Amino acid sequence: MSDEQSVKIDGKDYPIADLSEDSRAKLMSLRIVDQELARLQQQIAIAQTARIAYGKALNKSLGIDSDTPPPASEEELAFNFS
Repeated sequence: MSDEQSVKIDGKDYPIADLSEDSRAKLMSLRIVDQELARLQQQIAIAQTARIAYGKALNKSLGIDSDTPPPASEEELAFNFS
């Protein structure tokens, strides 16, 4: 077994040392993008959790039954200030 680092793309292993400088740069960019996507997915999970908490708090302040789920989307919210 070799200690040489490789990357698997579409089921084929490519030794990183054999990649061109351009290919290594693109591979690095892909890894950075993947890390950013993971970070953004965590941020989305945080925001969704906060939205649920705010929705429940709104329901409570309006005296809505605690078993009633908070609005699932912005489309379910209707504001009437008249």
